[in-house]
Amino acid sequence: MTTSMTPNEPNEPTENQNAETLLAANAPTIASLVMLAIQRVIKPPLFSLGQVVATSGALDLLDRSAVNASVLLTRHQCGDWGDVCADDALSNNEALINHSRLLSAYVLGAQKESLWIITEYDRSVTTLLLPGEY
Repeated sequence: MTTSMTPNEPNEPTENQNAETLLAANAPTIASLVMLAIQRVIKPPLFSLGQVVATSGALDLLDRSAVNASVLLTRHQCGDWGDVCADDALSNNEALINHSRLLSAYVLGAQKESLWIITEYDRSVTTLLLPGEY
């Protein structure tokens, strides 16, 4: 986009230019940048969750901490294992190849309580539970 500027015009948009005009002129650029950012940030799912189930303890923790389970399930499914030790993270990465069980752990709420998400080796079921319920 080219514009002609007279010596008295500033390089910044004037009050007469509205946001819609500026956005319309730059729409292809903005759309391209947004799509590129989305592609870099959003990872594709690495495995199927199968049937998703949750224990009453897990549902209670999610409710008390005001966390949407779908956010944690998406993290789990995209390889963000949460607060697991390095050995468990390595085991999860290997499990993606050899189809073993997957475990993620997320610390929630003011009391810093753990919630586990386990996907079975055959990817038929994913369970949200508290560690004490295992």
